[in-house]
Amino acid sequence: MEQSELAEEFRNLGKSINFLNASVDYLNEAVRGKADPLLGHFFLSDADRGWQGEVVDSAGGGFYLVYLYSWIHGCRTNKKLVHISDMASWEFYDNDEDWRQGYKHVSLRWEAERQQEKANAS
Repeated sequence: MEQSELAEEFRNLGKSINFLNASVDYLNEAVRGKADPLLGHFFLSDADRGWQGEVVDSAGGGFYLVYLYSWIHGCRTNKKLVHISDMASWEFYDNDEDWRQGYKHVSLRWEAERQQEKANAS
């Protein structure tokens, strides 16, 4: 693995650790009866899923109900129940405008992840 690839892996690992630490903090707050900070946030998932959507409800036990949105027409398509641990690499946005702008950044990351997977498979 090249030095730049290794550096990128460490950056991604750091992001995941930060997200998981934040997840523990938010779970602790939820237990104390505070509002859930993920509810109402829009997201772009990881490259494997390629989802875009909105977190709409907490189902307990670290599970969230999310609405998925169509890439073609932008309307809600269906709902999924997702565990917080599966969301570690997702990007979250406070509003739909930031979410739409975030796609530009995330699409580049997804393409890089897919290229890396192809290189690793070869």
